[in-house]
Amino acid sequence: MIAADTPIGRWYQIIQDGKRLSPKERTSNALSALFDIPAEDRTSLMLMVSKLLSLPHQVKRDVALLDNVTPALILKWLPQAEASFFNLNMNAHWEHFLKHYTPEVIYGMEICGDTLSRQRPEATLTNEKLYELRELVYELFSQLEDEQLDPYLKMFIYSHLVEIRQALEDYQILGITPLETATKKVIGSVAMSPAATHALQGTQESPFMSKFWRVFNVLVLATTLAVNVKGLAQDQPDTAPIHIENSTEIIINPYPGGTNTDSTSGSYSILLPPPDSTALEEA
Repeated sequence: MIAADTPIGRWYQIIQDGKRLSPKERTSNALSALFDIPAEDRTSLMLMVSKLLSLPHQVKRDVALLDNVTPALILKWLPQAEASFFNLNMNAHWEHFLKHYTPEVIYGMEICGDTLSRQRPEATLTNEKLYELRELVYELFSQLEDEQLDPYLKMFIYSHLVEIRQALEDYQILGITPLETATKKVIGSVAMSPAATHALQGTQESPFMSKFWRVFNVLVLATTLAVNVKGLAQDQPDTAPIHIENSTEIIINPYPGGTNTDSTSGSYSILLPPPDSTALEEA
């Protein structure tokens, strides 16, 4: 067993889960069960399969960045595993997909996964945290239409919730990266949009907005940004939603000009990496 903190780790876990299904099941039904997608929703299923097809590329990309490793050796198993995608037939028996994952291929995946997990691990979410985020996001979706918020702010919230929801649905295959991207977009939107800053005024007491910033708080702490982020529980006197202090720290306050003593409401200090660091580039 290998950790699901790399693309190969997630690929490996999907195969192990797939081996628990009936080999005589139709491939489309097996994939529907694996990714919890209704069998009749063929569009969503094919979109998920397209993301599954990206895993070999991600594995090769990550292996190429390893130190003191010969890619051709550590990826010797890959061509046979890739063949499972090239020959994918949604109407065939599931066993036609699984037959490519021989003991030798599985062993190669384990060696590759262990190496990547030690040298290039990604942040991961526990099942409990993933469930918490999904519940919060779906609850926000159900409440958004009836909230008395500025129309621009409603669209701001809706667009970010859509991206966060999709990232959560893709987590099984794509891992933490889409969630990191969604988190960074919230930060960028608050920082770069005067309209968003204006619309946020007067929403400090909104239970709905507190819940939205709680989702953001969980995302920040769950992604690799957590290495460089700490929640602030102090007054934010600045009138701008973002400022850089001493070229080493970014202060983000979605409620500029006010006092915010609740760190779950979305006020953050982000420590910037040194000039020669690639931490954020790799995040």
